[in-house]
Amino acid sequence: MTEKQKTPVVIDDTTYYFEDMTQQQQLFVNHLADLDRKIGTTQFNLDQLNVGKQAFVELLKNSLNTVAQPLANVQSAVDAPVSDTAPVAEAPVEPTVVAPSDAPATDTTQATVAPDSSPAVTDSAANVPTNF
Repeated sequence: MTEKQKTPVVIDDTTYYFEDMTQQQQLFVNHLADLDRKIGTTQFNLDQLNVGKQAFVELLKNSLNTVAQPLANVQSAVDAPVSDTAPVAEAPVEPTVVAPSDAPATDTTQATVAPDSSPAVTDSAANVPTNF
C-alpha cells in the first residue's frame, strides 16, 4: 500500500499539511499562492515599465539636445558683438491691414486674423509629470 504524499505548507517556520487543513484554510492557502503569482507577474511588468520609461527619458534627452544645439548657435549669434562694418538696416516695412470680406474695401479699421494652424494642446498635458 502506497501512502499519498502530503503537500507541506510552511508558515513562520512551522510545517502544516495542505490535506490536513479545513476547506477554509485550503482556500486561504490557494489565495496566498495566487497572490504570490500575481505579485511575481506584477514585479516582472514593473521591471519592464521602468526600463521602458528610462528608454523614453533617454530618447527625450537626446531629442532635446539635438534641438538645443541649433538654439545655442542662434543665441551665440545674437550675443555676438556688433562690428563696425555691420550692414545698415533697411527701413521697417509697414504691416498690411486686410479688411474682412463683408466690410467695405475702404474700411481698414478691422483686420482679419488667420486661424491658428498649430495643433491643439490637449488637457492631458496638464497631467504630464515634470520631474524625470
